[in-house]
Amino acid sequence: RKTLARPYALAAFKFASLENKISDWLHFLGDLSSVISNPNFKLILNNPRLSHAQLLELLGYLAKTTFTESQLNFLKLLQHYGRISIVPE
Repeated sequence: RKTLARPYALAAFKFASLENKISDWLHFLGDLSSVISNPNFKLILNNPRLSHAQLLELLGYLAKTTFTESQLNFLKLLQHYGRISIVPE
């Protein structure tokens, strides 16, 4: 079954494979999924007053993590296309 999330999941897998850090990426995506699945976060996600940088900073804070450069680039890609909300898929 194809979903909107599939190409992004493949991109995440490629990033993880290139860095040989699949386990780290699984934790990263799991932590993000937990944050993004929260109904309160969905309200924040749709707040037009929140800049892209602020949203990424908030994601890191709520997920209790510091993103690697490639994870940050992946998030920026999702953000650019308005797809942050699909991470839990």
